[in-house]
Amino acid sequence: MTNAELHQRAKHRVTLKRPVELLINNDEIVHGTLLNLSILGAGVLLDRALQPLQRLSMKFSLPAYDDDIELVIDAQTTHVTSSGAGFLTGIEFSLLSPHQSLVIGHYANSSESAE
Repeated sequence: MTNAELHQRAKHRVTLKRPVELLINNDEIVHGTLLNLSILGAGVLLDRALQPLQRLSMKFSLPAYDDDIELVIDAQTTHVTSSGAGFLTGIEFSLLSPHQSLVIGHYANSSESAE
């Protein structure tokens, strides 16, 4: 990742605290907390460690004008770090649909402007 890409990533990452559900191998559900979000991926706190490069489906919702919007995104883990509260897990999104990109981008921009 170049310095410009790293800067771009950091600029549009927002902090939040929302429930998230991960579907592993199409049969195991792991619950956690979504801690940060960008158009490229997310940081999640889990009670147990996942394997790096673990393919998964990530389900979470974001607040919108009059209701929450639920998203289900294909992704994979990029790193797992043990912490006192659990396991901080970096997740990289696979190809987002235009709708998913729009919802995440709008949420990130509106959260950024509220700070």
